[in-house]
Amino acid sequence: MGFEQGRFSGLCGVYAIINALALLFPRRIDDEIGEGLFAAVLEAYPGAVRDLIIEGCERPEMGPMIDGALAWTRAKGWPAWHYEAAHPVPGETADAFWTRMRAQLVGGRAAVIVGFDEDDRPGSRYEPHWTCVEEVGRRTIYLKDSSIYRRVLRSETGLRPEPRWAIEDAFVLRRLA
Repeated sequence: MGFEQGRFSGLCGVYAIINALALLFPRRIDDEIGEGLFAAVLEAYPGAVRDLIIEGCERPEMGPMIDGALAWTRAKGWPAWHYEAAHPVPGETADAFWTRMRAQLVGGRAAVIVGFDEDDRPGSRYEPHWTCVEEVGRRTIYLKDSSIYRRVLRSETGLRPEPRWAIEDAFVLRRLA
């Protein structure tokens, strides 16, 4: 089970970080540990937490929040891990992006955080959102996510100028020990 956010909260980036760490460190995050980690990520947000809650965050704020989680886990003596940007590259298609993310997840010592922007189709159920990708299948992306999204068809996503739910950002967290 993943840690869940409410529908009307901009905290999806925070929950994506916590869920990624839950994938890297199974059975380590309980309610008490989760509260401490949640607080550390919020404290690392480089702005007013009120703005984060109402408006959510963008790529420039995710790095400091992941850094906050990294510092907190180091201080608690967790096994070593790091992260790196894995954003879409110019000219890359959504299919190529998901194939690249699938390769990152092989071996179970990594987690992927993806940031989506608007879906350009009228009436779409997809909104801007940060999520933790649990698995990338040939046709489906499985998310360790909020109560809103659990799985998404790869064909429902795109990299601009492709249509559909826009893939904007990605970070890969990797366990080293």
